[in-house]
Amino acid sequence: MRHIELRSYPECVNMLKEARRKGESWEDLSTDPNRGPLLRQCKADEQGGLCGYCECRLTEADGTLRRGFSQLDHVQPRSRFGNLIFEWDNLILSCPCKEHCDHHKGNEVGIIDPHKENPRDFITFAFDELRRPHKVSAVARLGLDDTSKNRANHTINVLALNAQDLQRKRYERYCSLNAQQRLKDLMEGVDGDEILMQLAREEAMSLLEEIEEGEFPSAMRAICCKKLGDLLPSDESN
Repeated sequence: MRHIELRSYPECVNMLKEARRKGESWEDLSTDPNRGPLLRQCKADEQGGLCGYCECRLTEADGTLRRGFSQLDHVQPRSRFGNLIFEWDNLILSCPCKEHCDHHKGNEVGIIDPHKENPRDFITFAFDELRRPHKVSAVARLGLDDTSKNRANHTINVLALNAQDLQRKRYERYCSLNAQQRLKDLMEGVDGDEILMQLAREEAMSLLEEIEEGEFPSAMRAICCKKLGDLLPSDESN
């Protein structure tokens, strides 16, 4: 999970307000062949084409939604927060996987809301290089107080962010980046050479940009930043 910066979509907000004014059900709105796809596409744009929970890819290369790859969820569930059903900032686009995210979450409450908080302040990722098959797991960040640690673990458990297929896909994404070799190349031969150090810093920032544009950016960033160390500015290494 990563922070989702809410954008202004007046057409969607007005559509939601009108549906509430008319007393429509959420099903009527979300399944409407014109309104439902518009809501989902705008949420996809807002979320950078990624699932708001696990960060898997929901869109094609041109940014359009893949058919059947997404569904709208309410961060605060409809069954318990009826007053928030038609609020734009309570909607999140999720993948439809049955083992994690929206399907696994159900009516549970208390998860970290990526619209209002930065999940990266609570959750990080660990790469188990010693066991096979390799996997990348979501874990609570070190140094959290008990309340924050409990919220992080609750979010991981409710969304099943350590479902086996997610752990495997994160590792596959790490491999596709060729990150291990690229990190090794960055770290070699720079000691005492300021020119090489500057080139390595530029390459490190380029790698981070590539990570943020692809799948599972929070996991890839957490793993790679640990190895990049002094090559990154302090505000980028968290």
